[in-house]
Amino acid sequence: MRKRLMVLVAVAAIVGMGAGYLVSAQPFSASGKSSGRSAGPASNPSSTSGSTSTAVELTIPDSIAAALQAAKASHEDADDLVWDASSEKALDVVSEVKITEPGNYRLSGSATEGQIEVNVTAKGIVRLILDGVSVTSTTGPALNVEAADKVLLYLAEGSSNQLTGTPGTEEPDAAVFSKVDLTIAGPGALQVTAKAGDGITSKDGLVIDSGQLTVTAADDAVKGRDYLIIRDGELNLTAEGDALKSTNDEDEGRGYLLFAGGSVTAEAKSDCVDSAVDVFVSAGTLTLSCEDDGIHAERVLMIEGGEIDITKSYEGLEGAGVVISDGKIKITSSDDGINAANGTSSAGGEPGMGRKPGKSTTAPTEPTATPTDPTSSPTSTSGSKRGKVRPTAGAPQPGSTADGTTGRQRGGGGFDRGGGGAPQNAELIISGGEIEIVAGGDGLDSNGNATISGGTITIISPDNVGEMPIDVVGTYEHTGGTITANGQVVK
Repeated sequence: MRKRLMVLVAVAAIVGMGAGYLVSAQPFSASGKSSGRSAGPASNPSSTSGSTSTAVELTIPDSIAAALQAAKASHEDADDLVWDASSEKALDVVSEVKITEPGNYRLSGSATEGQIEVNVTAKGIVRLILDGVSVTSTTGPALNVEAADKVLLYLAEGSSNQLTGTPGTEEPDAAVFSKVDLTIAGPGALQVTAKAGDGITSKDGLVIDSGQLTVTAADDAVKGRDYLIIRDGELNLTAEGDALKSTNDEDEGRGYLLFAGGSVTAEAKSDCVDSAVDVFVSAGTLTLSCEDDGIHAERVLMIEGGEIDITKSYEGLEGAGVVISDGKIKITSSDDGINAANGTSSAGGEPGMGRKPGKSTTAPTEPTATPTDPTSSPTSTSGSKRGKVRPTAGAPQPGSTADGTTGRQRGGGGFDRGGGGAPQNAELIISGGEIEIVAGGDGLDSNGNATISGGTITIISPDNVGEMPIDVVGTYEHTGGTITANGQVVK
């Protein structure tokens, strides 16, 4: 059952911080909080100046399985991958091939100026079995699916296939373009090159079941509208835009991106993974290098397993709700390592969710200087961030309680609120996993609440008033797990 909880502005609740640590947070709590799953309404009733978009409604599911059960079913069917070889029709591709009936088609051959077109109005699946195909189009897609129930692109065993397209800015706008549900599978290899536009696009759902897939695109590499599901296979992606993308933010139960296995290596000039709604990672290996976010979800980013290595990013992981219960995660970011934010910008001129505000993505280096003396009183800095958590030692600061667990005081006392403003409807929830972060900004940053109850987290990041290992605007709870920030253990 999903928890739909209203976020209310109230009094800060700081829970579970061990003695000798200082925490500051914007006054805030979540009313009716259950199992650490807190959420907010579609619009922030206390939106602050500097906000440039309406916050999304945030509903955090109990698990990936629960989320997928609630979502609309994908087009996948086990029977799609089974057919009688005697029913195949052999086609030699020498120029243009047009398919107008359902069936099983084995394609081979080469066309230096050609296209494979599917336009089928009758009921039934179209299976395209690529068995040594090379098609180049200088005027549009190499494969263009205009109509069909659904299409299976199957890579024959031992085959090497190339599809090179030069699509325009209007549909069909990808080297491999489909207006219907598309599945890619098979033990063979496929190289897709988009000299303009996207590499592979489905205007419905897109599932990659297996295969060795290499995509080089002038814009996005692989894109599904209703969903993009990676179940297995080996993907090597290079994109001038986003590497992997889902776009449907209009229909309930659509627009998600799921990693359930396989391996992905991606380089992108924008996000490596970008979903208009949710991103789910249950298994698989992701190696990502990008100019903007490593993995970006407009709503929920949920990680339950797999291995994620983000070698370069502006922000590593980002979503309105970021939930991590397992997996091995390494992040290098020029700004925040993990960012829970709801909206494109937040109070006080601070960047919120999403787009890189022109900052360098040069990978930060591990600090060589000793972290800021925790016994010294922080100075007031214009535009400094709110909700800082940093390891400290020695006597508590002026204005804090004897165990040092209240908010860090500034000058005459009170919370360090930076630019001011209310928390966003955002949640960072970590209950497990192994997480290593080297960040140029905050290691963990939540513009709403943060709950850490398990896992092993290692953070290397700046340690000053503006940037710190942990930045939480709202409620911060630390009840379990191990956090090491710049060599010091946060208990």
